[in-house]
Parts: sequence; structure tokens; C-alpha cells
Amino acid sequence: MIVEDERDSYNIAFDYEQVDGTTPKPTVRRNVRPYYETYLRRIMKVQDLETHARLQANLVEEMWNRHRGRS
Repeated sequence: MIVEDERDSYNIAFDYEQVDGTTPKPTVRRNVRPYYETYLRRIMKVQDLETHARLQANLVEEMWNRHRGRS
């Protein structure tokens, strides 16, 4: 293969151990997960049987209202 034939001619010598200080340090925040917490709260809310039944009834009512408007 061409890659195997030419791999010795590549002049890429990267020293992964060398750190020149130009890489910025990442900002690490602890105990801050606003989007994940919001997601989990919504999931828990929808999985609640009463909330699920209410949302389902609201959806059925909305669909009937839209269907009546087309007639």
C-alpha cells in the first residue's frame, strides 16, 4: 500500500511530553449542572402519573380543538 511505502518519509516528529505553556488550562466548575438538572426535573415531572395524565388530556383536547377548526 502507498501508506506503508511512504510512511518512513514523513517528517512529523511531535513530542507529546513537551508542554510549551501555550495551552490554556480548562475551567472546571464543580456542582454546576444547570442543563442536566433541568432535564432530570422535567423527566421526573413527566413520569409522575398525575402530571402524565393531565398532559395527555391536554394534548387530546388540543388535537380535538384543531380538528374542529378544520371542519
